[in-house]
Amino acid sequence: MEADINDQTVSSDHFTPKVEMASGLSKEITLLRIPDLRVISGEGEKRLYTRDQADVPSVVKDTLIQYRPDAVVQPSTAEATVALLQYARGRGLAVIPRGSGSSPFGGSIPVNGGIVLDAGNLNKVLDVDVKNKCVKVQGGCRWADVDHELSKHGLRIISCPSSRFSTVAGWICGGGLGVGSLGGGHLSKNIISIKMATGSGLIELMPPQEEFKAVFGSEGQLGIIVEATLKVKSIDSASKPHFLLFKDLDGAVDVAERLRRLSALPEDLIYFSPGKLRYANKLLHGEHFGEGHALLVTSSDQASEDAILGLLSSTGITEEKEYQARLLMHDRYFPMKLRRLGPGMMGAEVLAPMPKLKDILHRAEDLCQEFDLDPLLEVHVMQGQESLLLCYYLTDQCNDSLYLLDAAKSMIVTSALIEIGAKPYSLGVWNNSFVDHWPKEEMRRLRRAKDKLDPSGMMNPGKYFALKGRMFGAAGMLFSPRGSGMALGLMAKLHMPLSPVLRTASKVTRKLVPSEGRDMLEEMVNQCAMCGACVSVCPAYALTKDERVTARGKLLMGRDLAEGRDITKESAHRAFLCMRCKACEQVCQSKLDLIPAYDELESRLEKLFGKDAAEIEHFIRIAELSPKYDEMVARGLVLGAPKNGMGGDRRV
Repeated sequence: MEADINDQTVSSDHFTPKVEMASGLSKEITLLRIPDLRVISGEGEKRLYTRDQADVPSVVKDTLIQYRPDAVVQPSTAEATVALLQYARGRGLAVIPRGSGSSPFGGSIPVNGGIVLDAGNLNKVLDVDVKNKCVKVQGGCRWADVDHELSKHGLRIISCPSSRFSTVAGWICGGGLGVGSLGGGHLSKNIISIKMATGSGLIELMPPQEEFKAVFGSEGQLGIIVEATLKVKSIDSASKPHFLLFKDLDGAVDVAERLRRLSALPEDLIYFSPGKLRYANKLLHGEHFGEGHALLVTSSDQASEDAILGLLSSTGITEEKEYQARLLMHDRYFPMKLRRLGPGMMGAEVLAPMPKLKDILHRAEDLCQEFDLDPLLEVHVMQGQESLLLCYYLTDQCNDSLYLLDAAKSMIVTSALIEIGAKPYSLGVWNNSFVDHWPKEEMRRLRRAKDKLDPSGMMNPGKYFALKGRMFGAAGMLFSPRGSGMALGLMAKLHMPLSPVLRTASKVTRKLVPSEGRDMLEEMVNQCAMCGACVSVCPAYALTKDERVTARGKLLMGRDLAEGRDITKESAHRAFLCMRCKACEQVCQSKLDLIPAYDELESRLEKLFGKDAAEIEHFIRIAELSPKYDEMVARGLVLGAPKNGMGGDRRV
C-alpha cells in the first residue's frame, strides 16, 4: 500500500514521492512526529543500510549478525537528533550512527538490529570565520563540500580522508588519519570543539577534556556528532607535489624517513608500491609512471618547499616530471576506483610503526605473492612514530567462493602484520579478532567516556568492547582474539605450507566460475566503489533524501534484480526518478558509464512494475527548480541538464 509521506497532499511546487506505509518500529517513530526527522519505512530503502563500503561475503553476514535495521531515520537538525536518542533510550533501543557508509569494517551496520541513524542530512556549512581561520559545520558535511565552501574565501582544510565524500563526523569517529596528516597532524589537533547529541541532550566537547580525545576512533560509541568547528588554513600557491621513484623499497623508506624529519614539514607524504603504479597506468590508459617504489611528497608552503628541494639537492635525488606528481596527487583521493578492474577489492589497513615499516612492507608483499595476490601498497606517513598502511588487492566479487577465499587471506595478512608490530586502524565488526591489540589506554579512555556519556549502552552496541550477534553471540565467540584471532595467528605462522593450498583453491574457483557472460548490472555494482560520492551531488537525492534514486542505490537494486531478490513496487518506481544530469558520472571514483546501466535497469523494472509517467514528469519539473540542481550546474558537475539544453532530456 502506498501513500504520500506524512499523508501530505502533493502541490505543484513540491515533490513528495509515494512511499510504503510505515509498520512496526518505523510506524511507532513516525507517530512521534518529531520535527525535522525523516523516517524510512520502505523495506527496499532500509536494505541499503545493511552494508558499508565493503560487502562481506553473505555466508558470513547471514550466519553471524542481524544486520537488517528495525528502522532507519534521517535527522536534519540537532534537536531532532536529540529527540530520537531520548526516545531510543527510553525504549531501550540500539542506535547505530552512519555517515556516508564509506568504512570497510562494518562499523555503521547493526549486529542485532536497532535504529540506524543516517546523519548525512546534517550537511550544512554553518559559518566560515576568515579572520580566525576556522569553519563550523554540521557533522554530516562531506569533506569535498567543506573545501568547496572554504575555497570561496581563499581557505582550505588542513587534512582530510582519502575519500573526500565521507563525512566530517564519520572521519572523526573513524580515526582521523589521512591526507595531510604529516604537516597537519592528527585530526584531533585541528578541531576546536565538537557538539554531540546524546540521550541526555546536547553537550560540547573541547580539548583537553578526556571525552573529547575519546571521540576520535570511537566508531559511534558515544553519541552523534552534530557539529564541529575546524581549524583551516590559507590556500598557498607555493604548495607543490613532488614524485620520486626508487629501485628498491628500502631506499624509498629511507628517504621518507628523512623527509618526515625536515624542520619545515611537508604537508603530505605517501609511499606507493610498484603494483599501485602499474594499476594506475592501466586506469589512465598509458605508461605514465615507471616501474619502482614511489614517494609523493607535497609541500605546504614556501618554507617546506625549500626544505624538500634542499634535501633532494643534497642527496642527488632527481624527481620525476611535475605532471606525473599532479596525476598521483589527484589520484590519492580516489583509492577505490581500482575496484572496476576486479571487479572488487579486498585488503587490510593497519598502523605501522616507522622503525618497523620496512619489515612490515616486505612481509605484506611476500605474503600476498605467496597467496597468489597482486598487492597494491600505500603508506600515509604521519607525525610521530606511526604510519597508516593500506594493503589492497583485486578480487572478483562476482565469484562468491573466490571472494570468500580472498577475505580470509586479508585476515591472515592483517594477523601477520600485527604479529611483527602493526596494530589495527579500525575495528568495526570484521576486525574484532584483533581487539586485544588495540592500545589499552585508548580502550580504557573510551570505556570511561562511554560510562559517562552513554551509560545505558545504546550507542552502536555489540561492537568494540564485546562483539555480539545471532546464535547466542556466536559472532563474538568466532570473531574474537581467542577464536579467529588465535586461528589467524596460527595460519600466519604456517603460511608456507598453507599458501599452496590457498593458491590451488583460488585457481579452481576461477575455473568453476568463468567471467564471461555475466549480467551487466551485477558486474557494475561490484565495480562501484560504494564511496557515496554520487549521493552528495544528486539533485534527486536532495529532493527525496532517498538513496534509491542515486547511482549507488540503483546499482544495488540492479544486483538484487539480477540475483532474483524481491523488489517492491515503491523501490522500482523510485529508480525512475532520475534526470540524466550525469553529476554522478562526474564524481564517480570508478568512472563507470552509469547512464546505459540506468536505461537497462529501468527497462527491466518497467516490464515487471510499469512506470508512473506523471510522477516522473512532476519530479523533473520540480527538480529543475531546486537550488541543489542549480548549484550542481554552477559547479560544473551537471553535463546533461534538460533546463540548460545540455542533452539530458529525460525519456518518460
